[in-house]
Amino acid sequence: MKLSKRVRISLLIALCVVVLGCLVLYAQTLQTKPEKDQLTVKFVAELLKTFHYSGQDINDAFSKKTFDGFLKRLDPNKRFFTKEDIDALKIYSTSIDDQIKKGEFTFFDEVFRIFDLRVQETETFYKDILSKPISLQSKDVFEWDPEKRDYPQTPKELRQYWEKLLKSQVILTYLQLIESRPTISQSISTSNPNVPYISELEQKARQKVEKELGLMFKNLKQEKPKDRMAMYMNAMANSFDPHTDYLPVEEKENFDISMTGRLEGIGAELREDEGFVKVSRVMPGSAAWRQKELKEDDLILKVAQGDGEPVDIVGMRVNDAVKLIRGKKGTEVRLTVKKPTGQIVVISIIRDVVILEDTYAKSALISIKGSKDQWGYIYLPIFYRNFNSREGRNSSDDLLAEINKLKQKGVKGIIIDLRNNTGGALEDALKMSGFFIPTGPVLQTRARGAEAPPPFYDQDPSVAYSGPLVVMINEYSASASEILAAALQDYGRAVIVGSPHSFGKGTVQTIINMDDYAQAYPSLRPMGSLKITVQKFYRITGESTQFKGVSSDVILPGSLDSANSGERSLPNALPWDTMAAQPFSKWFQPLHMDILKKRSEERVKQSMAFKRISEAVADFKLQKAKKTSILDINELFKEQKRNQFLAKQMKATANQMIEVNGLEAVSSSDVRAKEWIKQLSKDVYIEESTFILKDLASFGSPLLTVQPHK
Repeated sequence: MKLSKRVRISLLIALCVVVLGCLVLYAQTLQTKPEKDQLTVKFVAELLKTFHYSGQDINDAFSKKTFDGFLKRLDPNKRFFTKEDIDALKIYSTSIDDQIKKGEFTFFDEVFRIFDLRVQETETFYKDILSKPISLQSKDVFEWDPEKRDYPQTPKELRQYWEKLLKSQVILTYLQLIESRPTISQSISTSNPNVPYISELEQKARQKVEKELGLMFKNLKQEKPKDRMAMYMNAMANSFDPHTDYLPVEEKENFDISMTGRLEGIGAELREDEGFVKVSRVMPGSAAWRQKELKEDDLILKVAQGDGEPVDIVGMRVNDAVKLIRGKKGTEVRLTVKKPTGQIVVISIIRDVVILEDTYAKSALISIKGSKDQWGYIYLPIFYRNFNSREGRNSSDDLLAEINKLKQKGVKGIIIDLRNNTGGALEDALKMSGFFIPTGPVLQTRARGAEAPPPFYDQDPSVAYSGPLVVMINEYSASASEILAAALQDYGRAVIVGSPHSFGKGTVQTIINMDDYAQAYPSLRPMGSLKITVQKFYRITGESTQFKGVSSDVILPGSLDSANSGERSLPNALPWDTMAAQPFSKWFQPLHMDILKKRSEERVKQSMAFKRISEAVADFKLQKAKKTSILDINELFKEQKRNQFLAKQMKATANQMIEVNGLEAVSSSDVRAKEWIKQLSKDVYIEESTFILKDLASFGSPLLTVQPHK
């Protein structure tokens, strides 16, 4: 989010003072000309210490978090290090801060000395294991979750772990080969499976696994020193909070692309998660969004260029994975993806330029079958704004335009859909809040070590829309989405419907270009940038949106793991806290929340779609808690078929009680618009939100004169 001018100026002045002092002191500690890595690491540490919201110091506690975070980044699945290695490295767990101050890299160098040795050893024995036939039926149990097992005690145990890992990969690959032969796969019964053994396919499965691992090891051995150093500095930054990052030059370019929304690729935001590359967001309008198969929380296992051989990216850093996935418009990329259900699918996507038109607010009309009343629906995928041009489009103006269109259609109420909206421009979230209330405080902020500034106010007494209002959220609604939802909830202005809670990102970051403050060392540039958390947001009630997020007034089933999703699932997340509340007047029309909840619960109980979704979610949670598998091909076959069945259950369509239409007639050639309308009409969550809106409208509307909003 964009910082206010007063905050930017104060940060700039303080930054210049600190950086100049940092560089002078640092130069005095070295007898020779400082190297780039030494200067950059010390610089990052000083900036974190000086400007991060938490006020943490560079001390032993920082060292421990950096130590743990760095090792987890390097070996997230515990595939290379042994317990002996980790115990040997623990002597450095509280001295990283001292090494940074001295410009030393003893810990860093020792970690990679051991890591490179283990990679070399592992490469030797994995080839040996795959050179012989592997039994597809055994009683071995494999623990998939690295958090539930320790590092192998010795190199011997490390090999034993790899024997099980490779057996699991060969079996899964064998099942994929069987699936590609319908005459064989259709003869296998789920209730009593007996997957045939075909030596030719077993050999082919081993060869495929070996080739994929060969590419992974090749990437590991070709890592550049600058990439390893960036990983180290990111472990330092993430020890403060998950949204503080060191951005090398390439990463900064990626960040700029994500902010502008224009790139050539598939249009998915990715992050590391326990050694996997996880899809954190599919950008609306992108090639992946139009293809419809890639979803949030999918794990990308392999990447292939068109018909080429897939590259295993498990354990690969996101930066390297992105290089494989991104590409020129019109080229094909094939992703092997593991769904949250456990189902493994191959998704083909033709890369394209992200079309910004699809990221803009848009609306539709909803009617309940058997009724002539119409209800408005507005989809807002992101809080967009062109900060470089005041003439460019922005989300608040567009939302107001959609509201006015719906009012002209005589709608009885409006739904604003913020599901999967990861935030954006704070300015627009504040303006939107004012569309629905007369006037008053909307948001509070607090920076480190400073008195809280005056709250952000809506000072325009006009109200753009005063009718019944429902806001839809899920666990991916973050940042600006949470600001808008929280403000409308606090004023009693809207009913929040959806997941138990939103994401819980209640912080704001600023970007520091370190080149601007390293004028004394021009030969060492470029040094990259630091994205650093400098503020927290607070509701007008005094509660932070950080960590906890916004709780829904009416909860609908469907969250796979609400207790461990969003901000609260991220390491080193800043805690929830409070500040003083602001005086404000609630909306005078009561929401009758108890009645709304009771009626919704009764409908959900009667809904076959929600029943199937609830059953599938319960089953997924049990499987996720289990995480272990017997390495027997028949057992894994049943497990995969079960996951496929549950995936279909999760796609349960609505009860077809609503009809959705565009505000204007959609031409037969406008495929995207027709598909969007079709998706809305099958969305069980939109259907239930419409019934909640209808119930809310039945309580009566306030006698308020609606004036055009300025």
